[in-house]
Amino acid sequence: MMGTVKITLLFGVLSLIIACNLGKNVDNEKKRVADSIKLADSLAKQDSLIRVKKEYEDLISEYFPHTEIAYSKLKNKYIGFNSPVAINAIADIENEYFSNYHTGISKYYGSAWSGSAYFQPEDGEGTWEWDSYKKEMDSLNIKPEMFHCMVYTMKALKAGMGENYKKLQEYHRKIYKKTNYAGWSMAYILTTHFNWKAYLFLNPYSQEYTRCVKNFKKNKTYYVWNQPDINIEAMFILEKDSTEINKLLSQHEFGWGFSYQGVHNWITRFTVLKECMWDGAPCLRYNHNQNQYLFRATKFTDFKDYDSHVIVFPPKKL
Repeated sequence: MMGTVKITLLFGVLSLIIACNLGKNVDNEKKRVADSIKLADSLAKQDSLIRVKKEYEDLISEYFPHTEIAYSKLKNKYIGFNSPVAINAIADIENEYFSNYHTGISKYYGSAWSGSAYFQPEDGEGTWEWDSYKKEMDSLNIKPEMFHCMVYTMKALKAGMGENYKKLQEYHRKIYKKTNYAGWSMAYILTTHFNWKAYLFLNPYSQEYTRCVKNFKKNKTYYVWNQPDINIEAMFILEKDSTEINKLLSQHEFGWGFSYQGVHNWITRFTVLKECMWDGAPCLRYNHNQNQYLFRATKFTDFKDYDSHVIVFPPKKL
């Protein structure tokens, strides 16, 4: 009988220890998630980065409206271009989007999302997300705005260039006729007619590495297929020249860039690359395909989507 009591007591003690450990593990997990949320929020405010991991999507939603892309308070240092105005125009757009993404609805949506977002519930007839979104926006008397990388970057140029933006458009019509805006066309005009300076960034594994190096050594240009070449000031090798790259970027509040022959366009804010993802949904409710956010920010030296890039910077005041 005494042996049975001892075993029962021992089992009870062990159960208590296990329960305490489980409770401690739960508390540790809650703390880990909370710390991750604080870290993501801190990064967003400090570096204009929205680094929110998918596994915290639900938990982060109540914190996310308080996260704001930082506005520029710097004095403009460029000639013919106002970088704080450009940066803040983009911050306005991004803040509208992120503040509404989780708990409301944004007027900004990705061009690819609107043409491919088809929602098929388990029971019932499927619907195009765009139709539902458009009806909702109409009921709110809000006009939706379609975004992709070129729209995003051109809005930054328009805001920063002021009256010079009209001249930019005129040059484009004169040189490229009815061809749509492209990364290479903007870079060529900015360097040729507005005295901007272009820099080339290459990964040794890039498909155009050999050609780029050859052209740079020959005449310091970036080759564009069937279009005018772009004059290049300097060339950097990604990873190998990270220190020099960060030093260059840290001197410029604004840069306008494109990757691999203009496949993708983006801007830089010091060492951060800011871009628009064309499959981004206008809000969480319409993101049934689990696409990424419409806007994304990444440290330039960590950007791995493409292996060759050109960035052009406005001329600085003396």
